[in-house]
Amino acid sequence: MRSIAVNQQTAQLEITLDQPPFAGQTFYMAPAWDKDGYIVWRCLHGDIQ
Repeated sequence: MRSIAVNQQTAQLEITLDQPPFAGQTFYMAPAWDKDGYIVWRCLHGDIQ
């Protein structure tokens, strides 16, 4: 990984990769609560398809 940044308003993680073939590309992880009150993470594709 090249970097991980946290959006302070949404707690969403921005993850930038550092190894080919995805070097420099970013994807996002968004937190949410499940029905039992646990945090679950949803992957948002960002630059990576």
